[in-house]
Amino acid sequence: MTSRSARLLLTLNAVLLVAVAILAFAPQAVAQGRARGQYMMVGGTAPGNSKGIVYITDTVAMEVLALQWDDNQRTFTGLGYRNIGSDANNATRSGGR
Repeated sequence: MTSRSARLLLTLNAVLLVAVAILAFAPQAVAQGRARGQYMMVGGTAPGNSKGIVYITDTVAMEVLALQWDDNQRTFTGLGYRNIGSDANNATRSGGR
């Protein structure tokens, strides 16, 4: 190995070492989105509604969505949404009333 190729190899190793050090000590990037949800789906009914309703709960985001199938348009229609986390906080603040 010649002295020129040895210097080139040492320089390359130094550059790679600096790159690894920069990546190791750089601040970590944090995603802007929320965590992936865990979903639970339950079928049911509601008073005054003859068709079935699907309740989908996201247990991570603490949200519930009520959907109903529309045969004419062949799509789901949203019937309602609740944020369970907000409801639980409000119930705790109001003393459970």
